[in-house]
Amino acid sequence: FEVDFVNDGRLQCFFPAEWKRFVSLVPTEHQKTGDDAMKYYAGKMRSTDKREAQKYADEWTLWEITLCSVDYDQKKLEKSIIGDKSNIALAILETHYFLNKCFVPENYILDNIDKIKHIPCMVIQGHFDMCTPPISAYDLAQAYGSKLDLQWVNAGHISKDPKIVTHFKKSLMRFFV
Repeated sequence: FEVDFVNDGRLQCFFPAEWKRFVSLVPTEHQKTGDDAMKYYAGKMRSTDKREAQKYADEWTLWEITLCSVDYDQKKLEKSIIGDKSNIALAILETHYFLNKCFVPENYILDNIDKIKHIPCMVIQGHFDMCTPPISAYDLAQAYGSKLDLQWVNAGHISKDPKIVTHFKKSLMRFFV
């Protein structure tokens, strides 16, 4: 669900210009599904033309990072992302995993929740996480039951977000005090 949510255009209602920029590099015939667009990007990022690979990896990374933070600043993101050589490796890795649905069947965890729901668990979820929609954490908590402590934070997806870090530290201290 999350991969499709990010790559099939559903988020264009929140980031219309950014989505248009991301998808503008994809020919129309490769825009039928999010997977089609992702396959196109993945192919371009594996190009032997390093400039082409960097261009597509930069745009992939920019789209993804755009969705991660509630402190969104397009110009600042572009400066920190465009041209970073690590974008190629990370974007190739991500598209490989996403195109293979992270190597687990759809709803695998929810379908097998009885095997793990006896284990105490904590989930810290950003209310404004556009990469991993909060509905997934909510569904997990509903299926898991009372042993899962779902904690909501007014943040996005970035683990270095100060609100996430503060919440994580406070939550983690419960195990050591």
